[in-house]
Amino acid sequence: MTWNYLLVALRSIRKNVLYSLINIGGLAIGLCVCMLIMVYVAHEHSYDQFHKDSDRIFRVNAELEMGGQKTFMSGLSLIAAPTAKAADPRIVSYMRTYQHPQPIPIQSKSNPLQLFSESKILFADSNFFSFFSFPLKEGNPQDVLAKPLTVVLSKSAAHKYFGDRDPVGQLLTFHHDYTLEVSGVAADAPSNSSLQFDFVIPISSWAHMKDFEQLTQYPTFGVGMVTTYLLLARPAVAPGVVKTLDGLNPPGDEDDVFSHVTYDLELFKGTHLGLNFGDFSNIKYLKIFPLIAALVLLLALINYVSLATARATTRAKEIGCVKPWALPAKPLPSSSIWSRPSWLPGPLGLDTLCSVSFSPVP
Repeated sequence: MTWNYLLVALRSIRKNVLYSLINIGGLAIGLCVCMLIMVYVAHEHSYDQFHKDSDRIFRVNAELEMGGQKTFMSGLSLIAAPTAKAADPRIVSYMRTYQHPQPIPIQSKSNPLQLFSESKILFADSNFFSFFSFPLKEGNPQDVLAKPLTVVLSKSAAHKYFGDRDPVGQLLTFHHDYTLEVSGVAADAPSNSSLQFDFVIPISSWAHMKDFEQLTQYPTFGVGMVTTYLLLARPAVAPGVVKTLDGLNPPGDEDDVFSHVTYDLELFKGTHLGLNFGDFSNIKYLKIFPLIAALVLLLALINYVSLATARATTRAKEIGCVKPWALPAKPLPSSSIWSRPSWLPGPLGLDTLCSVSFSPVP
Protein backbone atom coordinates (compact mmCIF):
# COMPACT_ATOMS: atom_id res chain seq x y z
CA MET A 1 0.00 0.00 0.00
CA THR A 2 2.78 2.41 0.87
CA TRP A 3 4.58 1.59 -2.37
CA ASN A 4 1.42 2.41 -4.33
CA TYR A 5 1.14 5.76 -2.58
CA LEU A 6 4.74 6.54 -3.49
CA LEU A 7 4.14 5.61 -7.12
CA VAL A 8 1.07 7.85 -7.29
CA ALA A 9 3.01 10.72 -5.70
CA LEU A 10 5.93 10.30 -8.13
CA ARG A 11 3.60 10.21 -11.10
CA SER A 12 1.87 13.36 -9.89
CA ILE A 13 5.21 15.14 -9.46
CA ARG A 14 6.35 14.02 -12.91
CA LYS A 15 3.13 15.21 -14.47
CA ASN A 16 3.22 18.60 -12.72
CA VAL A 17 6.90 19.43 -12.46
CA LEU A 18 6.63 23.20 -12.14
CA TYR A 19 3.80 23.04 -9.62
CA SER A 20 5.63 20.44 -7.52
CA LEU A 21 8.89 22.38 -7.65
CA ILE A 22 7.28 25.61 -6.46
CA ASN A 23 5.00 24.01 -3.87
CA ILE A 24 7.27 21.41 -2.29
CA GLY A 25 10.47 23.42 -2.81
CA GLY A 26 9.00 26.57 -1.28
CA LEU A 27 7.80 24.71 1.81
CA ALA A 28 11.13 22.86 2.18
CA ILE A 29 13.16 26.07 1.88
CA GLY A 30 10.94 27.83 4.41
CA LEU A 31 11.30 24.99 6.90
CA CYS A 32 15.09 24.85 6.41
CA VAL A 33 15.51 28.60 6.88
CA CYS A 34 13.35 28.54 10.01
CA MET A 35 15.26 25.60 11.49
CA LEU A 36 18.67 27.12 10.71
CA ILE A 37 17.73 30.41 12.36
CA MET A 38 16.44 28.67 15.49
CA VAL A 39 19.54 26.45 15.69
CA TYR A 40 21.74 29.56 15.46
CA VAL A 41 19.76 31.36 18.18
CA ALA A 42 19.90 28.31 20.47
CA HIS A 43 23.65 28.00 19.85
CA GLU A 44 24.26 31.65 20.74
CA HIS A 45 22.31 31.29 23.99
CA SER A 46 24.26 28.15 24.94
CA TYR A 47 27.69 29.82 25.14
CA ASP A 48 29.79 28.76 28.16
CA GLN A 49 26.90 26.93 29.82
CA PHE A 50 28.66 23.57 29.63
CA HIS A 51 30.93 24.47 32.56
CA LYS A 52 29.78 22.76 35.74
CA ASP A 53 30.03 25.98 37.81
CA SER A 54 28.79 28.35 35.11
CA ASP A 55 26.29 29.92 37.53
CA ARG A 56 29.08 30.87 39.95
CA ILE A 57 31.88 31.98 37.62
CA PHE A 58 32.14 35.74 37.10
CA ARG A 59 34.46 37.87 35.02
CA VAL A 60 35.85 41.03 36.62
CA ASN A 61 35.39 44.21 34.57
CA ALA A 62 36.94 47.58 35.36
CA GLU A 63 35.47 50.98 34.58
CA LEU A 64 37.57 54.15 34.60
CA GLU A 65 37.01 57.69 33.41
CA MET A 66 39.52 59.29 31.06
CA GLY A 67 38.98 62.76 29.62
CA GLY A 68 35.36 62.80 30.68
CA GLN A 69 34.63 59.52 28.93
CA LYS A 70 34.11 56.14 30.54
CA THR A 71 36.36 53.31 29.47
CA PHE A 72 35.67 49.65 30.16
CA MET A 73 38.39 47.04 30.53
CA SER A 74 38.33 43.33 31.30
CA GLY A 75 42.02 43.13 32.23
CA LEU A 76 43.44 43.35 35.74
CA SER A 77 46.92 43.23 37.15
CA LEU A 78 48.53 39.88 37.86
CA ILE A 79 48.34 40.42 41.62
CA ALA A 80 44.68 41.49 41.67
CA ALA A 81 43.11 38.02 41.82
CA PRO A 82 45.17 36.56 44.69
CA THR A 83 44.77 39.82 46.62
CA ALA A 84 40.99 39.71 46.22
CA LYS A 85 40.81 36.06 47.28
CA ALA A 86 42.83 36.75 50.41
CA ALA A 87 40.58 39.69 51.30
CA ASP A 88 37.21 38.03 50.76
CA PRO A 89 36.44 34.42 51.83
CA ARG A 90 33.40 34.37 49.53
CA ILE A 91 35.82 33.97 46.62
CA VAL A 92 36.37 30.22 46.35
CA SER A 93 38.94 30.31 43.55
CA TYR A 94 40.21 32.49 40.75
CA MET A 95 41.51 32.09 37.21
CA ARG A 96 43.75 34.44 35.22
CA THR A 97 44.07 34.10 31.45
CA TYR A 98 45.88 35.97 28.74
CA GLN A 99 45.23 35.50 25.03
CA HIS A 100 48.25 36.57 23.01
CA PRO A 101 47.09 39.15 20.43
CA GLN A 102 49.55 38.17 17.69
CA PRO A 103 50.51 34.84 16.10
CA ILE A 104 53.65 33.20 17.53
CA PRO A 105 55.84 30.70 15.66
CA ILE A 106 55.91 27.20 17.17
CA GLN A 107 58.18 24.43 15.93
CA SER A 108 58.47 20.74 16.69
CA LYS A 109 61.86 19.73 18.09
CA SER A 110 61.62 16.26 16.58
CA ASN A 111 60.71 17.60 13.15
CA PRO A 112 62.10 21.11 12.51
CA LEU A 113 60.19 21.29 9.22
CA GLN A 114 56.95 21.54 11.18
CA LEU A 115 56.97 25.27 11.82
CA PHE A 116 53.61 27.02 12.14
CA SER A 117 52.41 30.43 13.17
CA GLU A 118 49.81 29.88 15.87
CA SER A 119 47.19 32.33 17.13
CA LYS A 120 45.16 30.27 19.62
CA ILE A 121 47.70 30.52 22.44
CA LEU A 122 46.31 30.92 25.94
CA PHE A 123 48.29 31.58 29.12
CA ALA A 124 46.44 30.50 32.25
CA ASP A 125 46.84 29.56 35.89
CA SER A 126 47.74 25.98 36.76
CA ASN A 127 44.15 25.13 37.82
CA PHE A 128 42.72 25.96 34.39
CA PHE A 129 41.33 22.48 33.70
CA SER A 130 39.78 22.13 37.15
CA PHE A 131 38.34 25.66 37.17
CA PHE A 132 36.73 25.23 33.75
CA SER A 133 35.13 22.08 32.36
CA PHE A 134 37.41 21.41 29.41
CA PRO A 135 38.00 17.63 29.36
CA LEU A 136 41.53 16.26 29.13
CA LYS A 137 42.37 13.36 26.84
CA GLU A 138 45.74 12.86 28.53
CA GLY A 139 46.97 14.30 31.81
CA ASN A 140 45.65 15.12 35.27
CA PRO A 141 43.64 18.37 35.61
CA GLN A 142 45.24 19.08 39.00
CA ASP A 143 48.89 19.10 37.93
CA VAL A 144 48.99 19.15 34.13
CA LEU A 145 50.07 22.82 34.24
CA ALA A 146 51.87 22.73 37.58
CA LYS A 147 55.36 23.15 36.11
CA PRO A 148 56.52 26.21 34.16
CA LEU A 149 57.53 25.86 30.50
CA THR A 150 54.97 23.12 29.90
CA VAL A 151 52.08 23.16 27.48
CA VAL A 152 48.77 21.38 26.98
CA LEU A 153 47.79 20.87 23.37
CA SER A 154 44.35 20.56 21.92
CA LYS A 155 43.56 17.31 20.14
CA SER A 156 43.80 19.04 16.76
CA ALA A 157 47.17 20.64 17.55
CA ALA A 158 48.57 17.35 18.87
CA HIS A 159 47.65 15.59 15.63
CA LYS A 160 49.00 18.50 13.61
CA TYR A 161 52.47 18.35 15.17
CA PHE A 162 52.85 14.70 16.12
CA GLY A 163 50.36 12.73 14.04
CA ASP A 164 49.48 9.40 15.66
CA ARG A 165 52.44 9.48 18.05
CA ASP A 166 51.99 10.07 21.78
CA PRO A 167 52.58 13.83 22.23
CA VAL A 168 53.13 13.74 26.01
CA GLY A 169 56.81 14.35 26.75
CA GLN A 170 57.54 15.78 23.30
CA LEU A 171 59.24 19.17 22.99
CA LEU A 172 58.17 22.30 21.11
CA THR A 173 60.14 25.46 20.38
CA PHE A 174 58.07 28.50 21.32
CA HIS A 175 58.85 31.94 19.88
CA HIS A 176 62.20 30.64 18.54
CA ASP A 177 63.80 30.88 22.01
CA TYR A 178 61.87 28.83 24.55
CA THR A 179 61.43 25.08 24.82
CA LEU A 180 58.09 23.77 26.06
CA GLU A 181 57.34 20.21 27.12
CA VAL A 182 53.96 18.75 26.25
CA SER A 183 52.32 17.67 29.51
CA GLY A 184 48.82 16.81 28.32
CA VAL A 185 46.23 16.79 25.56
CA ALA A 186 42.81 18.42 25.86
CA ALA A 187 39.71 17.93 23.79
CA ASP A 188 39.07 20.66 21.26
CA ALA A 189 37.13 23.55 22.75
CA PRO A 190 33.47 23.39 21.66
CA SER A 191 32.15 25.99 19.24
CA ASN A 192 29.99 27.55 21.97
CA SER A 193 32.98 28.39 24.16
CA SER A 194 34.26 31.93 24.59
CA LEU A 195 37.72 30.53 25.32
CA GLN A 196 39.25 29.02 22.20
CA PHE A 197 42.73 27.52 22.43
CA ASP A 198 45.16 25.13 20.80
CA PHE A 199 47.96 25.72 23.33
CA VAL A 200 47.56 26.34 27.06
CA ILE A 201 50.75 27.50 28.81
CA PRO A 202 50.98 28.19 32.57
CA ILE A 203 51.37 31.82 33.57
CA SER A 204 54.28 30.77 35.79
CA SER A 205 56.30 30.41 32.57
CA TRP A 206 56.48 34.20 32.28
CA ALA A 207 59.21 34.23 34.89
CA HIS A 208 61.38 32.34 32.38
CA MET A 209 60.41 34.36 29.27
CA LYS A 210 61.97 37.78 28.79
CA ASP A 211 59.49 38.64 26.04
CA PHE A 212 56.63 38.52 28.53
CA GLU A 213 58.19 40.35 31.46
CA GLN A 214 56.12 43.48 30.78
CA LEU A 215 52.98 41.53 31.66
CA THR A 216 54.22 41.11 35.22
CA GLN A 217 55.04 44.80 35.74
CA TYR A 218 51.84 45.64 37.59
CA PRO A 219 52.80 45.21 41.27
CA THR A 220 49.62 46.75 42.72
CA PHE A 221 45.93 45.98 42.64
CA GLY A 222 44.29 47.56 39.61
CA VAL A 223 43.87 47.31 35.87
CA GLY A 224 46.31 45.30 33.82
CA MET A 225 46.56 42.78 30.97
CA VAL A 226 45.15 39.52 32.34
CA THR A 227 41.47 38.58 32.25
CA THR A 228 40.34 37.55 35.72
CA TYR A 229 37.57 35.12 36.61
CA LEU A 230 36.27 34.53 40.12
CA LEU A 231 34.47 31.44 41.39
CA LEU A 232 32.10 32.60 44.13
CA ALA A 233 30.51 30.57 46.89
CA ARG A 234 27.05 31.66 45.71
CA PRO A 235 25.83 33.97 42.94
CA ALA A 236 24.05 36.13 45.52
CA VAL A 237 27.33 37.29 47.10
CA ALA A 238 28.46 39.06 43.91
CA PRO A 239 27.45 42.60 45.08
CA GLY A 240 29.42 42.13 48.30
CA VAL A 241 32.49 40.96 46.37
CA VAL A 242 32.24 44.06 44.16
CA LYS A 243 32.45 46.23 47.29
CA THR A 244 35.54 44.31 48.33
CA LEU A 245 37.16 44.93 44.95
CA ASP A 246 36.37 48.65 45.09
CA GLY A 247 37.86 48.82 48.57
CA LEU A 248 41.11 47.18 47.45
CA ASN A 249 41.77 49.83 44.82
CA PRO A 250 44.78 51.85 46.14
CA PRO A 251 44.31 55.60 46.68
CA GLY A 252 46.17 57.92 44.35
CA ASP A 253 46.46 61.47 43.17
CA GLU A 254 43.41 63.31 41.97
CA ASP A 255 44.87 63.44 38.46
CA ASP A 256 45.63 59.72 38.38
CA VAL A 257 42.96 58.05 36.26
CA PHE A 258 43.71 54.66 37.78
CA SER A 259 42.72 55.92 41.23
CA HIS A 260 39.08 56.30 40.10
CA VAL A 261 38.50 52.74 38.95
CA THR A 262 35.29 50.92 39.82
CA TYR A 263 34.74 47.21 39.33
CA ASP A 264 31.88 45.03 38.26
CA LEU A 265 31.23 41.29 38.09
CA GLU A 266 29.69 39.85 34.94
CA LEU A 267 28.41 36.31 34.81
CA PHE A 268 30.81 34.37 32.62
CA LYS A 269 28.15 32.60 30.57
CA GLY A 270 26.64 35.99 29.71
CA THR A 271 29.84 37.60 28.45
CA HIS A 272 29.39 36.35 24.89
CA LEU A 273 26.20 38.35 24.39
CA GLY A 274 27.51 41.33 26.37
CA LEU A 275 30.94 41.73 24.80
CA ASN A 276 30.45 45.46 24.34
CA PHE A 277 30.13 46.19 28.08
CA GLY A 278 26.50 47.24 28.29
CA ASP A 279 25.67 47.28 24.59
CA PHE A 280 23.04 44.57 24.32
CA SER A 281 22.62 44.80 20.53
CA ASN A 282 23.55 41.13 20.24
CA ILE A 283 20.62 40.16 22.45
CA LYS A 284 18.27 42.40 20.43
CA TYR A 285 19.26 40.63 17.24
CA LEU A 286 18.64 37.25 18.83
CA LYS A 287 15.14 38.41 19.74
CA ILE A 288 14.47 39.59 16.18
CA PHE A 289 15.75 36.44 14.45
CA PRO A 290 12.97 34.12 15.79
CA LEU A 291 10.38 36.61 14.49
CA ILE A 292 12.02 36.49 11.07
CA ALA A 293 12.00 32.67 11.21
CA ALA A 294 8.28 32.67 12.05
CA LEU A 295 7.55 35.09 9.19
CA VAL A 296 9.49 32.96 6.68
CA LEU A 297 7.66 29.83 7.82
CA LEU A 298 4.29 31.60 7.61
CA LEU A 299 4.96 32.75 4.06
CA ALA A 300 6.03 29.24 3.06
CA LEU A 301 2.83 27.78 4.54
CA ILE A 302 0.64 30.37 2.81
CA ASN A 303 2.34 29.60 -0.49
CA TYR A 304 1.87 25.86 0.02
CA VAL A 305 -1.79 26.09 1.04
CA SER A 306 -2.65 28.50 -1.80
CA LEU A 307 -1.11 26.32 -4.50
CA ALA A 308 -2.54 23.13 -2.98
CA THR A 309 -6.02 24.69 -2.92
CA ALA A 310 -5.74 25.81 -6.54
CA ARG A 311 -4.56 22.35 -7.55
CA ALA A 312 -7.38 20.68 -5.60
CA THR A 313 -9.96 22.77 -7.50
CA THR A 314 -8.54 21.62 -10.83
CA ARG A 315 -8.48 18.03 -9.63
CA ALA A 316 -12.09 18.23 -8.50
CA LYS A 317 -13.16 19.23 -12.03
CA GLU A 318 -11.25 16.29 -13.46
CA ILE A 319 -12.97 13.85 -11.11
CA GLY A 320 -16.43 15.31 -11.82
CA CYS A 321 -16.20 14.96 -15.58
CA VAL A 322 -17.04 11.37 -16.52
CA LYS A 323 -17.34 10.71 -20.23
CA PRO A 324 -20.41 8.71 -21.28
CA TRP A 325 -18.44 6.44 -23.57
CA ALA A 326 -16.26 5.39 -20.65
CA LEU A 327 -19.17 3.41 -19.16
CA PRO A 328 -19.10 -0.37 -19.61
CA ALA A 329 -21.07 -1.92 -22.49
CA LYS A 330 -22.57 -4.59 -20.21
CA PRO A 331 -25.93 -3.54 -18.73
CA LEU A 332 -25.77 -2.59 -15.10
CA PRO A 333 -28.23 -4.12 -12.69
CA SER A 334 -31.01 -2.07 -11.35
CA SER A 335 -30.13 -0.32 -8.18
CA SER A 336 -32.00 1.88 -5.80
CA ILE A 337 -30.48 5.27 -5.31
CA TRP A 338 -32.88 5.93 -2.52
CA SER A 339 -33.91 3.21 -0.13
CA ARG A 340 -37.13 3.38 1.79
CA PRO A 341 -37.29 2.16 5.36
CA SER A 342 -39.66 -0.71 5.95
CA TRP A 343 -41.83 1.33 8.25
CA LEU A 344 -42.37 4.13 5.67
CA PRO A 345 -45.57 3.75 3.63
CA GLY A 346 -45.27 4.07 -0.09
CA PRO A 347 -48.13 6.19 -1.41
CA LEU A 348 -47.83 8.41 -4.47
CA GLY A 349 -45.66 5.85 -6.17
CA LEU A 350 -42.60 6.66 -3.94
CA ASP A 351 -41.13 3.24 -4.62
CA THR A 352 -41.41 3.82 -8.33
CA LEU A 353 -39.74 7.27 -8.11
CA CYS A 354 -36.88 5.99 -5.96
CA SER A 355 -36.07 3.08 -8.24
CA VAL A 356 -33.87 3.91 -11.20
CA SER A 357 -32.94 1.34 -13.79
CA PHE A 358 -29.68 1.77 -15.63
CA SER A 359 -29.47 0.56 -19.18
CA PRO A 360 -26.46 0.43 -21.44
CA VAL A 361 -25.61 3.52 -23.43
CA PRO A 362 -26.59 3.07 -27.08
